[in-house]
Amino acid sequence: MQISDVNINEVEYAEVRGHYLYLKMRTNSYEYKVRTSLKESYTLLEMNGFTLANKSTMINLKYIKNILILCILIYVVILIK
Repeated sequence: MQISDVNINEVEYAEVRGHYLYLKMRTNSYEYKVRTSLKESYTLLEMNGFTLANKSTMINLKYIKNILILCILIYVVILIK
């Protein structure tokens, strides 16, 4: 299987585990397993609305909700410490 075989718009996130890229689908709990690296797939994913969350995960920004609330909570926790 290749990443081009998957409907990228239905992918919530892509995560590297070992030598495989796992694509978590929005419509079901299924994960596609593709033998590739995040580096090789980065441009394709970025062009389709994904952003790098950390060194091994890219998330589809169109499925992100309430990020402002999360950022405020993190900021408050940091201030309290």
